[in-house]
Amino acid sequence: MEVRKRAGTSFTDGLRKLIIVITLVLELFISKGSSLQRFIVEPENTNAIQGSTIILKCTVSDRRGDVQWTKDKFALGIDRNLQWYPRYSMIGRDTQIGSGRKLGEYNLQIVDVELSDDAIYQCQVGATENVSGIRSKTAKLNILLPPDAPMIDGGPMLELVKGRPTNVSCRALNGKPASDVSWYINDERVRETYTRKITKEDGKRVDTIGIVTLNVTKSDAGKKIKCYVQNEAMTDPYFVSATIDVQFVPEVQMSLNSSEHVREHDFLRFSCSGLANPPTITWKWYKNGEQLLDENRNILDIPRVTRDDHGDVISCEGINDVGSTRRNYRLDVHYGPRFKGVPQHANVDLGDSVSLRCEADGNPTPSIIWTKKGSNHVLGSTPMFKINSVTKNDISVYICMATVSGFSEVSREIYLLQNGPPRIMSEGEQYASKGDTALVECLTYSAPLPQNILWIKNGKPINYASSGRFSASEEDLPFGRKSTLQILNLHEEDFGDFNCSVSNSYGQDIATIKLIEKVVPSLYKGGDKDVVPPLPYIIVVPPLPYVIGGLKDSIMLCYISVVPPLPYIIVVPPLPYIIGGVVGGIAVLFIIVLVCVLYHRYKSTDSNSVLGSYTDTDSSTENKKREKSDSPSTLMDQWRQDYNKDFYRYSADYEDVNYGKETKPPNNNSYGFIEPYQLNIYNQRQPGEDEYLSGNEVLETPDRYDTLHGYSSFRSTPVPDPNSRLPPANINATKLATNV
Repeated sequence: MEVRKRAGTSFTDGLRKLIIVITLVLELFISKGSSLQRFIVEPENTNAIQGSTIILKCTVSDRRGDVQWTKDKFALGIDRNLQWYPRYSMIGRDTQIGSGRKLGEYNLQIVDVELSDDAIYQCQVGATENVSGIRSKTAKLNILLPPDAPMIDGGPMLELVKGRPTNVSCRALNGKPASDVSWYINDERVRETYTRKITKEDGKRVDTIGIVTLNVTKSDAGKKIKCYVQNEAMTDPYFVSATIDVQFVPEVQMSLNSSEHVREHDFLRFSCSGLANPPTITWKWYKNGEQLLDENRNILDIPRVTRDDHGDVISCEGINDVGSTRRNYRLDVHYGPRFKGVPQHANVDLGDSVSLRCEADGNPTPSIIWTKKGSNHVLGSTPMFKINSVTKNDISVYICMATVSGFSEVSREIYLLQNGPPRIMSEGEQYASKGDTALVECLTYSAPLPQNILWIKNGKPINYASSGRFSASEEDLPFGRKSTLQILNLHEEDFGDFNCSVSNSYGQDIATIKLIEKVVPSLYKGGDKDVVPPLPYIIVVPPLPYVIGGLKDSIMLCYISVVPPLPYIIVVPPLPYIIGGVVGGIAVLFIIVLVCVLYHRYKSTDSNSVLGSYTDTDSSTENKKREKSDSPSTLMDQWRQDYNKDFYRYSADYEDVNYGKETKPPNNNSYGFIEPYQLNIYNQRQPGEDEYLSGNEVLETPDRYDTLHGYSSFRSTPVPDPNSRLPPANINATKLATNV
């Protein structure tokens, strides 16, 4: 507050003077006329606002010595004008109060006070020869300073992070005394605040720091926060304001282009979007926590999702100056069933227990069904199928089927084999050409697997190391093992008999396999070389691939196929031969078609005549049928008889069993083999030497692998098949010899 000197004489001043006069008169009477200098009025502590004028009072009676003021014990001078201090002066007047006595006013006046005037003052009267000096009590002049204009740290736009408690400071510096600080948000007082006061080096001024802790939300964005400061030097408070800018990390939303279940091989597109302040967002993508360095858009494409992606975690991260937010998506890829590992075939003794395992992977988890091959009866529905006390009927091939809803089912064959001695099932005669690489194969049915397969030539085991041209390899099969003897650069002396000896813990078997030189006939001479002319067309009869025509009780078949050129050098004859060959081929085809049509008409006429004209008795009819069946009176019967001649029986005309393994290039093996179908073969009766099976006895092997041989090619006589099966339709796959 500003102290001002009042002008004129008021009633109060007059009363004060009257009291002083009375006091002096009393003192005069008491002192009996003595004249001692003394203070009538002494200075008092005073507050003054910077820039104002103040007066420190000092009144002396019966002054004898000189009067002066001290500032912090430093004398200012005895002249009333205090010439060395332009803003300082001693003011007042002397008043006569009696005979020879006076009152003197020596008030210290300071104009335009400032902080340097803040000090301790004292009024002093000097001594004389007869009177001692006197000193007044001290007076503190306290200069009041308003603080500098307040300021909010970080203003005028106060950037605060959502959800992150932050201290906001308002500074009121250089005030005297310290300032009071108050906070308002949108004119609403904030009560929970804290104030720090720091005294300056001069020991007088004080810096005041008001602190408020704010934990803003998005709703606080744009609000005004005000800081008010005030001390005793101020009539009205100062204030400063700032606008709250609520900043927040990206609020990320992650979406997928598929609203349904993700299926294997689907195209997936992940999209991320976000709201943020600051609004600039940088995107990063992760797979299972590992950053995908080339992906920096807000879109991630997976062109073809696979089952290997199932369970993977795809993450997108949005980053701005405040921080980052990550969203995760765990892939749930639906995919069809797939078997784990290789088929686990089993072999067992009768009466023992056995467990067959079949595990499949899929999403959702596959359902497992066990059946026996050739039957639809469900035996089990768990990955493990257990059979207690195995019987002959249990020895079979089992089908394990795995299914997942919405996907194709898969199945595999699991062989349950009866333990017993091994059986060799290879063809007795196999073919190769001199100078080529021959592959002689020995196929065994063996449960358990063979302990040893030995190749013998001329009564001695083959020494592979010393021969240099012989080597053997083995391949495990579901029901046994195949050993392949390879002979490089086939010599004349390599042809002949090879013995294959197989043994396991239940016994052994041995078979002789004859390697025969394959010879291709010459049809005519061409210079110094035999030349095989092109064979444009060869007529064969495969089993029922195409039905050209037929009646209810008879079917007429007609087949045409072209055999690829034989593996020899073909010398192209002159153009007339080529033209003749083409014309001849066309003529042969025409004749074949004509024969088929005529035969079809003949059969139709014959059937009609039987139904409409014959009146034979049952016995005569039966005799005719018997005569007709016993003689090759039909083209089909003639074809069958011709086909069953040994001249046409090449072992490689039979295809191998598909073991579910990797397909290998065709080799030059020249045998067919028997896949066990009813696998309890060791306790069944086998045909002896020179013994034929009756028409009702069928060797228990798959029909399509029947070779008309026993299990060992050289211990049983070939058994003529009463049903005379036809060869496979794919004549192009036929192998006549074991060329590599």
